[in-house]
Amino acid sequence: MPDLVAWRSRLARLQVLVAEADNALAGFIGFSTDGHIDLLYTAPEYARRGVASALYGETERRLSASGVRVLCTEASLVAAPFFSLQGFTVAAHQRISASARQRVSASCVAAWP
Repeated sequence: MPDLVAWRSRLARLQVLVAEADNALAGFIGFSTDGHIDLLYTAPEYARRGVASALYGETERRLSASGVRVLCTEASLVAAPFFSLQGFTVAAHQRISASARQRVSASCVAAWP
């Protein structure tokens, strides 16, 4: 069962953009105004159809317009190639333990002039 209080708290600190298609959630991105991308999700039925790219592109446009020059995220190993295509580089790998499960992620950074 998701911890709704924790999710509400996490989302309250973020700017969130939502993509819809055919009256369904296609994906969303959550980011802070300092350039940290906290969440990026695409519904499986909309994967590889440009949803994540569109959400990321709009996020980058907004942050760039506000003066942010460096973006960062902690990407799963599955998501790291997507961020690499957006110009991110892996700054470090990290192992995260949560609820007796471990996952490896990449701390990624992108900068532009």
